[in-house]
Amino acid sequence: MATRKMRVAVLARLLVFAFNPHTACAAPAPPIDPPKPIESRIDHYFSEPRSPETFRALSGMGLPAAATPRGSESYSQWWSASTDDKELLHRLFPNIDMSKQYWYPDFGDCRAEAPLQQFKERIARLGADHPYIAQWLQAERAMLAVCKLDRSNIAVAAILPPPLETTDPAIALLQTQDRAYQHAAMLFYKGDDTAALAAFKAIAEDQASPDRPFAAYMVLAMQAGSRAARPERGHESESVALRPEQALQAIQAALADPSLQSIHPMAASLIGWIAANVEDPRTRTAQLDEAIGSLTMPTSQLDDCAPCLQRYEAALSDVDFLRRNIFYGRADAADWILTGKVPDGYPASAALAALAKTEPMATWLVIPTNVYRIHPWALAATMPQAEPVRDYLERMSDMGSSAHCPWLHENPATGAAVLQPLVDNEIARLKRGSDVEQHAAALSFDYYNLIRHLLMDPDDRRDHFNVALRQLQDFPFKETMMFDRTVDDSLQYLMTEGRLREARRLRDGLKLDRPEGRLRPYSSSAGALLVLAEDEDHLVRVMASGVSYPREYLNHLAIAELWRQAGRTELSRGQRAFLVRAAWTRDYALGNTISRQHDALLRALAPEITSTWHTPAGRDVKPDDISIVRDVLKSPGLNTVIEDFSRMPDDTNSDATATLTGLDHYNHNDNNWWCAFDVRRHDAALDETAAASFGLDDGVRFDQDRPKILRERVRHMLTPARLDSYLFRHIDPAELTRLSRAECAPQFLSERVIAWVRKTGPLGSRAGQADALADAVLSTRWGCNRNGSHAPYSREAFRLLHQLFPESPEAKRTPYWFN
Repeated sequence: MATRKMRVAVLARLLVFAFNPHTACAAPAPPIDPPKPIESRIDHYFSEPRSPETFRALSGMGLPAAATPRGSESYSQWWSASTDDKELLHRLFPNIDMSKQYWYPDFGDCRAEAPLQQFKERIARLGADHPYIAQWLQAERAMLAVCKLDRSNIAVAAILPPPLETTDPAIALLQTQDRAYQHAAMLFYKGDDTAALAAFKAIAEDQASPDRPFAAYMVLAMQAGSRAARPERGHESESVALRPEQALQAIQAALADPSLQSIHPMAASLIGWIAANVEDPRTRTAQLDEAIGSLTMPTSQLDDCAPCLQRYEAALSDVDFLRRNIFYGRADAADWILTGKVPDGYPASAALAALAKTEPMATWLVIPTNVYRIHPWALAATMPQAEPVRDYLERMSDMGSSAHCPWLHENPATGAAVLQPLVDNEIARLKRGSDVEQHAAALSFDYYNLIRHLLMDPDDRRDHFNVALRQLQDFPFKETMMFDRTVDDSLQYLMTEGRLREARRLRDGLKLDRPEGRLRPYSSSAGALLVLAEDEDHLVRVMASGVSYPREYLNHLAIAELWRQAGRTELSRGQRAFLVRAAWTRDYALGNTISRQHDALLRALAPEITSTWHTPAGRDVKPDDISIVRDVLKSPGLNTVIEDFSRMPDDTNSDATATLTGLDHYNHNDNNWWCAFDVRRHDAALDETAAASFGLDDGVRFDQDRPKILRERVRHMLTPARLDSYLFRHIDPAELTRLSRAECAPQFLSERVIAWVRKTGPLGSRAGQADALADAVLSTRWGCNRNGSHAPYSREAFRLLHQLFPESPEAKRTPYWFN
């Protein structure tokens, strides 16, 4: 059965039309945006391979010029409403503030679209100052009072206000018609279904009434089960809905009546409403017949017939609902549809299987997408297509011509020898601007598949790679997502196959790691290029490119390498600070002496942290120097771990100072000073990162076996790349082991403060000791939960603080020690 959420969505869509008899009659609105460039069309088809529009374009059916883009939700339409529309809405709903830029006005159970449209039409016909406009507005508000929010606090009028006295026959007739419809709407909103249905029927039977078509729709809607969302208390009545088969018959009769063409889109949508509620073979068959029939209308009909276009647009919006109802989460539902062997209890699948025998688009909507489009190529090669799908694609590809056969472009078995001339022709046609939709759709399939075949073909691999590289270098539409995806998947495939020389030729030939190349922000190639870098210069190029890359790759680098990269001026100040902070902190945590040159680099690159330090610059840093211990206690942003959650200074971020100096109250481990370096944990994170960069996490669930599966995949498929990678060659396992044995920050810092306080004799100065002890206790509260209990040194620092400085502000702000 359909979910409640789906039913509410369908009902909301029905009621959008429910009191707007003129919407369906309007001419198709001209496109608001200028014609999109070819690149946008290519990306549209590439990202929507199973859409009806893609099928129409590939098969040469064409697309209607005025189709409204999908995805505009009802709540967002008011954001872009004109000032005039907001003024009219305010007159209809005086208590609602229409002045906000981004807002969803709560109209309660009322639908504002129809009153707004009718208001505009009457002003256009009569002028804003005509006496009838004020009269109409008064009557409309009386009707809307029945359905508006918090109706219980409003004295709802039982009847419409008295009519305007007029001697103008046209105004008198318009008023009579308006009041008849307002009265019927009022009855509907009150929940008096029997009286409302009778009122709408009376209007629908009046052949002279301009509101006859829409009244006929309301009769159909109520007979299909549409009711007011919140009927007025005391006015509820029994539903007037018919049995599903009777309601369908009435709707089909209306759809066959040319005089009711203006309401055909709304009437057709009622079929989906019934099917969502009833869920039986007859209703699902009717729903699919309507959807596929509308989606396959000739372009000329869609361009010339506004109601036809609306039915087409409604079917576009409903396709995803249909898919979900057909599949029910079953991966083998496409096999059912192709073979016709649908188990009992799946009426939508059975209806589609019957329709697919005569209508190829029905199959196109549900057949699995080319496996190489949705999985990494190296993994996809191990995932054979289901036999019914493979046989269907082969049969359909053989039957069609190259120009108008969608299946030829979709079939993963269509080889390079067939694809190459198709791609050449498509590019030439698009350059000339001819048949843009068809050739943009075809190119979005064929180019990606051509490059894949060239790189994956085991024969003549060198020649095929050279051809693929030339194709990539010469492609005229590089500003496309499709091209980026082709490059990303090609690079990742070559690396997982150990073809590193070719991967680097691809990188260099397309200048992927250079400013003039194709590496865009958030490119999925960023991680692969970090692994591919054979030397420091290539590594730094990727880091300096401005793309977002997984910082976990840097986490295992040796301290010496971190210092060296922190000195590279090609990197931004923020990136260099990120590296120098980890290098300085790791050296300090290991008890190493930090040279004055390295300390100066930290102070220059991370002044947000070091500008408040009391330790003078220009000298080597000793781990036991109590002045530096005190400074480090004030600097929780000194972290050893380089991961995406780590604090990152941003040159333009006004919050950078607070970010780098304040306590992180969320991550109590690696983001407040440091924990001992957990080698196994960070190795698993590196495997996870590498798997994500190359798509090797595909299909792996988040459970206890995930780390093992990812590790096996990474070791199996990326071993050659890791062995030849500058990143992985500059990991020092012995140094990481020493880091894993180092004391965590709360212990390291607290024990040095405690030792300092204990060593101070009766005549020694205790200046700063209260503050240091309080900071030590604070570090045990917010630092490194992972390494176990901090009780011994937290309790001792607390004891010394309250024994030696019981009345100090530091003691008063430290009422507890921490475990």
